Amino acid sequence: MPKTSNTSALPHRSDSEIKTYSQSIRRPLNQLLLILPLLLFFQIFSAQTGSRLLVPEYMRAALESFGATGRYLPALLIVAVLLFQHFTHKDPHRPNLWAPAGMIVESAMLTLPLLAINWITNCRALPAAVGATESPGLVSPAILEAVGAGVYEEFLFRLFFFGVAALLLIDLLQLPKKATTIGIILVSGVIFSMAHFSAAQWLGPETLDWHSFAFLATAGIWWGVLFIWRGYGVAAASHIWWNLLVVMMEGKF
Repeated sequence: MPKTSNTSALPHRSDSEIKTYSQSIRRPLNQLLLILPLLLFFQIFSAQTGSRLLVPEYMRAALESFGATGRYLPALLIVAVLLFQHFTHKDPHRPNLWAPAGMIVESAMLTLPLLAINWITNCRALPAAVGATESPGLVSPAILEAVGAGVYEEFLFRLFFFGVAALLLIDLLQLPKKATTIGIILVSGVIFSMAHFSAAQWLGPETLDWHSFAFLATAGIWWGVLFIWRGYGVAAASHIWWNLLVVMMEGKF
């Protein structure tokens, strides 16, 4: 009989490697390996210029209502939630050091659909949800916004919102999981878009750009899909890639 070839086993090893990678990037500890340097970058340089992002301010105000005060509490909350998930999921304590690199590359490719939609619809470049302009520092405020918005907005509108909504609607009310998840993705995208416009635009006298609103809702829905499919790390990194593309298109280096 001819010798059995080993090549037949290669697809099985490849499938196993793909499955292992997909599991690895969804583990909170590996997501933290990606998120923590981005948080440090944002916090260190925004300490000099002041943060223009509104989401950290919303989070800080919410924490203060419970008696917790501190400039860095929103950042610490993100770290604490990921660590809490790590320990409650009982994942391996040894992180995969290659997972962040994979998430960065994968998220860049998964940002291309938004670029295509933006080009097809001819929608103008869209900013993060920010407040008043602060003084310039060593790093461009636009770069800081690009990084900070990806981390904080995906935490609030995806990781936190999806977790609370799933707990109430799926776990407690026992609603159908698939249909409810789709609903959460859609609602999250709309709320995400609404947060990028001021009260004056919603209530007057300023005009609300519905074209931009629709694109932002689409982007929020896409990142919601990525969050469910690939996890918080990939969704946040894709959001950052998109924001950096906006910075490039607007020339705000």
